[in-house]
Amino acid sequence: ELLDTAISQERKQDIKGAQFFYDKAIKTYPQSWKAHKMYGKFCAQRLNKKAEAISLYRKASLYAPSEGKERSQLFREWGVLLQDSGDPHATTQAMEKFEEALVEAPNDFQIILLLVQMFLKQGMYLKVIEKAGYLENHKSKSIRTEILPILLNCYEKTHNILKKAEIIQKIENLKKES
Repeated sequence: ELLDTAISQERKQDIKGAQFFYDKAIKTYPQSWKAHKMYGKFCAQRLNKKAEAISLYRKASLYAPSEGKERSQLFREWGVLLQDSGDPHATTQAMEKFEEALVEAPNDFQIILLLVQMFLKQGMYLKVIEKAGYLENHKSKSIRTEILPILLNCYEKTHNILKKAEIIQKIENLKKES
């Protein structure tokens, strides 16, 4: 009920009221992963307090379900927060969170793409190929449209000329599908 009230206050644009009820929810239910997660999201989106939000997501992870969609979503959101934090260790930490999110949602393209972007920042081209290579033949044209240029870049960087030529052909075929 405290979380519902906090959400209601947030919808009414009563930021102070929402903050009061999120804080009260955490104090009343200190092991509620949902209360920590929702307050963390609120801190990030409404208060622009990234460090506090990351801390709340960390606490949420301690009490989160051990498996399932909600766990995946928690770790994906936590990874995005870390990615945008500016912390010097954020890239590595975000990758860990995205990897954990993928355990519970191995075919979630958005998580794969987030992880791939982190690997690219680190120059980890073989990891990109390992995580996303199978998507080159995905039934979804939009997924292939997004992933093929990334794979082409990775095969260029790893000097795999056979796969590079194969991906170029797939990109050409994709253009003909339009």
